[in-house]
Amino acid sequence: MTPLDNLALFLEEWHDLLRVRGDALHHALSAFHIVHEVDRTVPAGNCRGGQQEWRTEPFGRGCLRLRLPLWSNRGGGVPFTGLRLAWALYISPLNCFASEFFPRLGRETTLTFGQAHAPGVKAGGRVYLVGAGPGDERLITLRGLDCIKVADVIVFDRLVNEALLERRKPDCECIYVGKSPEGHTMSQEEINQLLVRLGREGKTVVRLKGGDPFLFGRGGEEALELARQSIPFEVVPGVSSALAAPTAAGIPITHRGVSASVTIATGHEDPAKGRSQVEWEKLAASAGTLVILMGVGNIARIVERVMAGGRPAETPVAVIRCATTAQELVLTSTLGALAEDIAERQVKPPAVIVIGEVVRLRDQLALQESKPLAGKQVLVTRPSEQAGELADILRAAGAEPVLFPLIRIVPEEDTSALLDALQRLDSFDWTIFTSANGVRAVAPYLEKHVGRRPSADRPKSAVGGRPTWAKVRVAAIGPRTAQVARELGFDVAFVPTQYAVEAIVREFPEDVKGRRILLLRAREANPALPHGLRKRGAEVEEITVYHVESVDAGDEELRKMLNSDRVDIVTLTSSSTVRSLLRLLGDDAREVLRGVRVACLGHVTAQTFQQMAGRTADVQAREYTMKGLVRAIIEGEADH
Repeated sequence: MTPLDNLALFLEEWHDLLRVRGDALHHALSAFHIVHEVDRTVPAGNCRGGQQEWRTEPFGRGCLRLRLPLWSNRGGGVPFTGLRLAWALYISPLNCFASEFFPRLGRETTLTFGQAHAPGVKAGGRVYLVGAGPGDERLITLRGLDCIKVADVIVFDRLVNEALLERRKPDCECIYVGKSPEGHTMSQEEINQLLVRLGREGKTVVRLKGGDPFLFGRGGEEALELARQSIPFEVVPGVSSALAAPTAAGIPITHRGVSASVTIATGHEDPAKGRSQVEWEKLAASAGTLVILMGVGNIARIVERVMAGGRPAETPVAVIRCATTAQELVLTSTLGALAEDIAERQVKPPAVIVIGEVVRLRDQLALQESKPLAGKQVLVTRPSEQAGELADILRAAGAEPVLFPLIRIVPEEDTSALLDALQRLDSFDWTIFTSANGVRAVAPYLEKHVGRRPSADRPKSAVGGRPTWAKVRVAAIGPRTAQVARELGFDVAFVPTQYAVEAIVREFPEDVKGRRILLLRAREANPALPHGLRKRGAEVEEITVYHVESVDAGDEELRKMLNSDRVDIVTLTSSSTVRSLLRLLGDDAREVLRGVRVACLGHVTAQTFQQMAGRTADVQAREYTMKGLVRAIIEGEADH
């Protein structure tokens, strides 16, 4: 009998004893992807307990136990009738089943929905076979990213962009099982057994595979083994390089009037089979596009057989290596010259080969390479939570950002001085923020110690809606700091034209003599600002609200990146990032950085780098914004 049959019998037997509210039932069951309709009528009879809803409680990871209150009237007969449930249930047998029915007699009946577990498999264990996409970290699906965020263990391949691993939770374990032409970390059988073992331990496992798990990724073998061992699993499709690589290179694999079909084949088969299962001559006979994955190592033999099948030597061909990444290389050739051209250019895997007339369209559609920083890898050293803005601007310019935070922002533990100043906030003529970090450090204390914070659904003009601190005039060092301050309800009255502390002193909008100024800043901040304001007669109260700490780990990984041509440009956005970089690299920092261009945000950062590294920064952004930094890098690359 199927789970659905069991559920139907259960409801039929108990329908006159159950009193539930449709809304509660809907919300409880929708968590398990059960699509249903509830047609509810008011029950008749005198029932004790009043209006009751289904109560829910966790029952192992991925399961929900629903408790149904039962009632009896004082006469001991049938408590009530009249409840009518109309069900349209669509239940995935892998994801939901009704497993537990308690006896009819009793005050409470329990129905458990969840995933079946084989003997020896701990509740909650599940494996997600996730396609990581073709290379660019942004080309993973939202579902795949959600899985990464909740995983206990991530088992990942060689072609997975490791930036995706940064999205994992702090205690998630990462296991590398990559395979390369030079050798395998694990055999496929060992990988299968690893997934089974982790699933049996009750862990949430993400098997992260390049492209799509089921397209030449051996995901089918892993899924079959999990099914044989009764380990719950889900397959999350991914964007395959077979489709993404030609598209990113400006080659539509189908095009009206040119190609109405596409064939995807592997150029690397199991050597134990003895003979190829790919009938290249028959594939070549079709007029459509031929896409070959993992074919670089056998290209001479493949070309010979494709031409034997009737494809002429002048057929256009493209080879796309490391598609959708900064290392992307596109080689265009003809079928007859392809093997020689690949050898001459020393094209290595991973690469996608596209054979067909659609390749000719690339000349009109290849737009990525026209971007100013196309092919450049740029090291972003800002704190993780602040790296996104710079990374997005770099991507828009064609570069691939490599996130490697060198510092972290830490709020001060002793907040007594800050809280005292906030309680006297209206006694100051001006409050100055020299970074968005300073604003964020103050934000948690505003509502409690100053006044009401405006809510999203209450206009500032409403009674009680405008925060007390909105009366305070604020000076912000730059537009980003001003934006964060305004989002909190501050009245930002002054932003200098140059985003530097010297400009605040020079351009201050009024005579500061006798003015009381509250300066909220970092422990390591430049002393030029308070010194300059006091020199002009201001009464300045300085409060340290956060400090910067260097990231201790990762020196070997950093050296490896800088020495292996994985990074073309290093960005340094503060003196703190300079100090942390040079401390990690140690005495031979100058040698390690010899072949890398360095871009600094502002003259203070550039000056710190010159003093400590013994060389001048290659790029110095005079506009103290992330857009200004990228603009300076683009200009520097054009002159380089």
